[in-house]
Amino acid sequence: MTRTSAEANTREPRGGFPVKRLFRAAGLLLIAGSLVGLGLVFYLRSARFNEAAVGLLVSKLGEYGLRVEVGRLAFTFHPQTARLERLKIFNEKSGQLITTVDRLDVAADVGGALRPWGRPWVSKTVRLREVRLEGLEFHLSLDDKGDSNLAGLRVPTARPRTIDIDHTGLELKLTRSRLRFRDERTGFAIELDGLTAKGRSDGQSGLDLVVSGAEGAFGFGGRRAPIGRVEVEGRADQSGMAITNFRLDSALGELEARGSLRSWAPLGYEIDFRTAASLSEVARLFAPEAELTGSASCEGRINGAGSEFTLTGRPHAAMVSIGRARLEQVELERTVLRQTGDRLELESGEARAGRISIGSLLMDRASVSRPRVSIRRGWTQIDSPHGVISAVEWPGSSLNGLELKPLRAEFRGSQYRVR
Repeated sequence: MTRTSAEANTREPRGGFPVKRLFRAAGLLLIAGSLVGLGLVFYLRSARFNEAAVGLLVSKLGEYGLRVEVGRLAFTFHPQTARLERLKIFNEKSGQLITTVDRLDVAADVGGALRPWGRPWVSKTVRLREVRLEGLEFHLSLDDKGDSNLAGLRVPTARPRTIDIDHTGLELKLTRSRLRFRDERTGFAIELDGLTAKGRSDGQSGLDLVVSGAEGAFGFGGRRAPIGRVEVEGRADQSGMAITNFRLDSALGELEARGSLRSWAPLGYEIDFRTAASLSEVARLFAPEAELTGSASCEGRINGAGSEFTLTGRPHAAMVSIGRARLEQVELERTVLRQTGDRLELESGEARAGRISIGSLLMDRASVSRPRVSIRRGWTQIDSPHGVISAVEWPGSSLNGLELKPLRAEFRGSQYRVR
């Protein structure tokens, strides 16, 4: 192919320096240098902001009696956003672990409060825009004395502060999180996985929250009862939480509730509830030898602080079986339920049953005053100072207007005794 005269004239002389290549290389170096410099600026700004955020987090949680350990300060391109990873939060007084967090992102408008190149905190107001927590695991436990791992936490007293936190419009997001509860005295445990939450602050002291969980389980004595779903709506602040809606679906039954958590430490609560329970599942979990079957409903209230509580209500059931004993149209007035060690105890002002059948023995319209029911090691024991049975029938005989003082009945499988 013949080259044109123009191409021949523009040909670089043999041994000459490649000018175009020089400019191209210089341009690439300039772009690369700019990117590295920009990345370095972002990195330094992110690192400085992370360090300032850690200092503020440690200081604020310390006012509540909590100690924070941060595993890693992570880099982020988002301006004025701190990213902290592998956090651990301890009870400062006892050293017990309360919470771990895989990742925490905090977005804030600091204005002049944070100067990346020096003097970190000079302004009086930091406005929090968003807090995102991923992989949070909250541990709540009661030791063999009934003391909580939250014991010793406190609400900080009002005092002049160097920095004011403005959380007007703050959005909270929680993903992939878990709750673990265990009572060492009884072995009762609760596990909730897949927890998510969204919250928003209106600038006052509280935070409107919506929490939901995908799965979990109740545990007792090495046995488990699956939890299908849990939902919570309410408003939380530094002293407690008002619960406007609570719903839990599990193998034990369904529970709906509303009320308040009066305090976080110690945990104080007053909850009104309505539940429909599977008695066979309740017995399988807590008293597998009781041979209890049927279903029951109850409306009531649970009131307490820490591990001490009182549950009052009015349970009723269309049919309940305890071993060979079958009770129909059962109602209990002014009922209190307690779990003590391996003993399940129930006390009531009065218990009524439309009919009771034990094998060939039939009893109609039975009632007992101030009954006390105890289930332990397969035996179900009922004590009452006074009982009335309208009619009693058995093969070949019957009685009317039977009065018992005092009354004790014991059941275990096909065995029973009435005295």
